[in-house]
Amino acid sequence: CGSSSNSRDLILAIILSGARGAWAASIPLLLTFLFLYSYPDYMPRALTKKALALIALFFLLFPVSSLLLGAQQKAQLILEGRGGEAANLRLAFLRARSVFDISELSNKGRLEIWQDSLDFLRETKGLTGTGIGNFPSVIALTPEKARVGASAHSLYLQFLVELGIWGLLAFCAIIFLILRHAYGLSQKTPYAAAFFFSFLWILLYSFVDVTLLNDKVLLFIAILTGILYALKP
Repeated sequence: CGSSSNSRDLILAIILSGARGAWAASIPLLLTFLFLYSYPDYMPRALTKKALALIALFFLLFPVSSLLLGAQQKAQLILEGRGGEAANLRLAFLRARSVFDISELSNKGRLEIWQDSLDFLRETKGLTGTGIGNFPSVIALTPEKARVGASAHSLYLQFLVELGIWGLLAFCAIIFLILRHAYGLSQKTPYAAAFFFSFLWILLYSFVDVTLLNDKVLLFIAILTGILYALKP
């Protein structure tokens, strides 16, 4: 947002990553900033207009993303000796549509993992967790689930299963304080506005993935948060 290029870089990274969960998170993000645009007392319209423009740019880049992902797919086919096969130039659109296909392998495995997690929470009433790093103990690792990965594929569900309800509430409280600080500074510095926009997108994406727990991503977010708190109003 503002004069910072951070958010524009984020848009390019997300649209070219092929991460369907990050793409799906654009919808609640759009609704959030439409709400803020309707109530300028919460955030100046100058900021919400820039955020909405970035989200619009994200959607407009889908054809470009399809071309680039299709070219990447074609290069991979050539490397595998299957250069005669046609790369799909509608790849981004097809991937986005598959978000709602519950028979797709990744989606099916994710839903099964969520069901196993909910079964565990019903047994424990969500009061006691398995402990950090012990999430695989709550799921039966069939080949399909192992391929999806031994995580909850939802950051909030992962914290709930591993740390219990109190651990999840503590995590949400920390996130709320960070967002509130960024929101409070967003009218005074472009960095805080860009951070608020970007971090909110990541948190929405985290409903269907645990990317924030990746060591490199977590370190990067910690550094950006440190910079945020070093800023003076």
